[in-house]
Amino acid sequence: MKLLVTINPTVKRGNQMLKDLKAIKELEKYYKELNGEAAYFYEFEGRKTFEFVIDVPKPEKLSEIADPMFKKFEARILFQPVVTFDELKKAAIKKGKKRPAYHPK
Repeated sequence: MKLLVTINPTVKRGNQMLKDLKAIKELEKYYKELNGEAAYFYEFEGRKTFEFVIDVPKPEKLSEIADPMFKKFEARILFQPVVTFDELKKAAIKKGKKRPAYHPK
């Protein structure tokens, strides 16, 4: 299952991270351990925010993914399942085969 993981540290921790190359390297290591597919960094609602796209094989892994960010950044973590265009097309084809097409009168 692909997830968009949004990590929103406290203002204090986010600012500290930008001043600490070691913290950034630790974050990069964390991202690589998750086999991240994409990483984005931006400001949201006045706070440093970062998002990772990762593939999670089992839902039980969610606490293992979130815990380091809770501890390191006192972060709010959001998990959002996402799909690629190919996955979306496959789902549409599969659903199209199960239902007759809608034809308004």
